[in-house]
Amino acid sequence: MSEPVSDRASGGQPSDPVLRIVQREIVVLTVLCVVAVLGFLLTRAAAAANRELRLRDAAFWYQSGQQHLAAGDPADAVAALRRATAIDRDNRRYRLDLAHALASDRRDDAARQVLLGLREATPEDPEVNLQLARLEVRRNDLTSAVRYYQNALYGLWSGDPAGPRRLVRIELIQYLLAHGQRARGLSELLILTANLPDDPDAHQEAGQLFLDADEPRRALEEFRRVLRADSGNGAALAGAGEAAFRLGDYASARRYLQGSDLSSAREAMREIADLVLERDPLRPGLSLPRRLERVVMDVERAKHLLESCRISTGRRPSDATLDALTSETRALEPKLSLKVLRRSPETVDRAMDLIYRVTQQTVDVCAEATRLDRALLIIGHRRDAERQ
Repeated sequence: MSEPVSDRASGGQPSDPVLRIVQREIVVLTVLCVVAVLGFLLTRAAAAANRELRLRDAAFWYQSGQQHLAAGDPADAVAALRRATAIDRDNRRYRLDLAHALASDRRDDAARQVLLGLREATPEDPEVNLQLARLEVRRNDLTSAVRYYQNALYGLWSGDPAGPRRLVRIELIQYLLAHGQRARGLSELLILTANLPDDPDAHQEAGQLFLDADEPRRALEEFRRVLRADSGNGAALAGAGEAAFRLGDYASARRYLQGSDLSSAREAMREIADLVLERDPLRPGLSLPRRLERVVMDVERAKHLLESCRISTGRRPSDATLDALTSETRALEPKLSLKVLRRSPETVDRAMDLIYRVTQQTVDVCAEATRLDRALLIIGHRRDAERQ
């Protein structure tokens, strides 16, 4: 008997039924895998397209909100930015600007809630802390405002932090000084000036802050730095003039305050500085006739003040005080001659003492002081300070 022959008609394919079943299952599995992969890719593409569409939609509402803010319409800005944040909840920029829009619309509690939510995730975010500080400023909570300002100053700034930190520190200094916190404001100001860039605008701003902090000597140093770079800088000249005036350097004050574009306060300082220099009989270098001329003019002003007080219907010194000062003035007048002054030069000093006492008793009591009266008070005060 002959042995079985393999089935040649099968074209070399195995004739075992089990193998054929396995092959079919592999083919089916391969097809299913291909279909699954294609389905996954299509789903992911659709999701990405949908996300891209949503992000574009969010960006549209964000831009709309920005435009409303720029146009001064915070209510519509809030509505648009709420849509943007609802669509793209993870976008920190959208939420920050929503808080800003809410604050602009005076919805401070809502703004605070948005910012506190952001701060939970990023407590060292300087922008979040700065916006919170400004909300606390509006709520008149000095302690919280200062704390948030400090957090902003020492937060994690992106890029070069020097410029933004300087602006925040200036804002903090201005806030502290405006609320009577001079020592704390000055402390921050000294930190600021220790790291100032070599820039005239920065020194100009520092000089004004020192004036606000009642530190005219340091202010003058800053203004002089500006003037060394730009001797014609009007703002620096005006600031230096005010600083010199506060320091009692009236010659320098008059020299600096020569600009035409002065505030009314600095215009008054310039005129008072002129009067101090022109009416002080004890100014060094004056001849005796010039000294006498000034004493006579100042005594005439004292007599006028006393007469004004006598006819005043409002507040005034007692009659006894007015009588005593008037008697002293009348007794002094015959002594105001060159002959007497040559023999008794101390008469000028006694005259200035009397003028100062008259001015103190009458100025801002019977009537509002003139700039000349302010100058006479300064002259008398300087004389008193020099004698002590």
